[in-house]
Amino acid sequence: MAEHDPLTNLFNRRRFRDELKHQVALSKRYGNKGALLFLDLDNFKYYNDTYGHLKGDKLRLELSGILRKGLRGTDILARLGGDEFAIILPYADKDKALSISSHLLEPVVEVKNNILHSYEVLLRMIGEAGEHILPNEFLATAERFGHIRAIDRWVVSKSIRLMAEYELDKKGNCLGCLGINLSGKAFTDPELTHIIKDELSAKGMVNKKAVPFSEDLFVKMER
Repeated sequence: MAEHDPLTNLFNRRRFRDELKHQVALSKRYGNKGALLFLDLDNFKYYNDTYGHLKGDKLRLELSGILRKGLRGTDILARLGGDEFAIILPYADKDKALSISSHLLEPVVEVKNNILHSYEVLLRMIGEAGEHILPNEFLATAERFGHIRAIDRWVVSKSIRLMAEYELDKKGNCLGCLGINLSGKAFTDPELTHIIKDELSAKGMVNKKAVPFSEDLFVKMER
């Protein structure tokens, strides 16, 4: 009981910390690759406050079961507390970690009719050999050389255009909501709001809303 979460029976924060230290030690000694994932539930507090703690516990319990099914037998899953989960992927390179992460995020549907309701916009740079380069490998450089605002603006514009172009996805589901994570510089960009309004207006999406959310600017576009 000292090492397991009483609700989900997953490893708790204490046991997870020990497992992480062990995996890091193995990596240093043998050169093994691995990946670390953190997950939480967006707006879980509002769900918990609206439907009550019993419903909130049921949701977290169901999520833990979904995560278990989406992982390999050697992967280590823990609940750190609240709606926060963490996963260690031993012997996983970058491509494998991306594959598993994408598989876990496929858990995003509208419960009432079981169709996809929201999408998260993920930024990738294409390398010289055609490989995908993750944001943590180029955003710091972009910010250092003053390009981060241009990237923020491009992401917003491109996302709105994609919503207008692909109003329905291949399965006929409406692209009702896109989540976009921007840099902290977005808060002080005087042009960003104008860009959002102009793009929405140009694409006939004037009823959409742009809402600042959390520490990053979360642009939420709804019908």
